[in-house]
Amino acid sequence: MSSVIKWILVLIVVAGGGWLLWYSGWITALTGPKTASNTVTPPPVATTTPPAAPAPQPVNMNGMSDAKDASDAALVQDTAAIDTQLQGLTTDSASLDAAITDKPLPQAN
Repeated sequence: MSSVIKWILVLIVVAGGGWLLWYSGWITALTGPKTASNTVTPPPVATTTPPAAPAPQPVNMNGMSDAKDASDAALVQDTAAIDTQLQGLTTDSASLDAAITDKPLPQAN
């Protein structure tokens, strides 16, 4: 290859790399933000405070009371919720036992 073609290829690679750095914004990030000497500051704008957010609603925890509530009513509610959950667990356990002991049906010909 002649040296002229080599120089042209080097010039194309360098120009392409420079364009890539400029296009990606890396060069402007290094130089920092531009500041104008004749900037006009806009007049201040009155700000309004947003309305207060509503209080968060309690999360349904399968009938359980709030974790910080230690009243007698909360204990009764928690006990009832635990009983209900255990009844559901018993039903699930019975369904699982029936599925385990289930016998396969023979294929009809």
